[in-house]
Amino acid sequence: MYPKLYTAKEDNFKHNGLGILKDCIECIVEEEHNGLFELQMKYKIGGFLHNQLKEGNIIMADASDRLRGQLFRIHRTVKKQDSILEVYANHVFFDLKNYVVNDVSFKNMSCENALNNMFRACGASNKFVGYSNIIHTGNYNMKLATAIEA
Repeated sequence: MYPKLYTAKEDNFKHNGLGILKDCIECIVEEEHNGLFELQMKYKIGGFLHNQLKEGNIIMADASDRLRGQLFRIHRTVKKQDSILEVYANHVFFDLKNYVVNDVSFKNMSCENALNNMFRACGASNKFVGYSNIIHTGNYNMKLATAIEA
């Protein structure tokens, strides 16, 4: 599947967005457990939508056979040769660095409920939903942290 390109403000990814990046030369996704999750793409300059491959826009691509249709936000582009544009994008999970948790405290709450309450507390609940298979309940406290840290 070719990657698809969306505007920076898109929140509905059930369509082709700005379009399919059919002139993609190479698209590699690197993922480290609890760490880096980045897309690197080489794209033909002059190809379809090449001028829309800019900071903030979102690329949907398969990260693996298991992780299909992942979203990556472009953070840098570099013109490498006369005909190649290199695109670097982080998984949209890392958008959570822009949300701050001021002060939250949850008692006897499941991991999933605590996560979604934290999203509400920092204003990220309209963009993110948390899931967890941890069934135990516990207490959770956090002050002055990014949503990623929380």
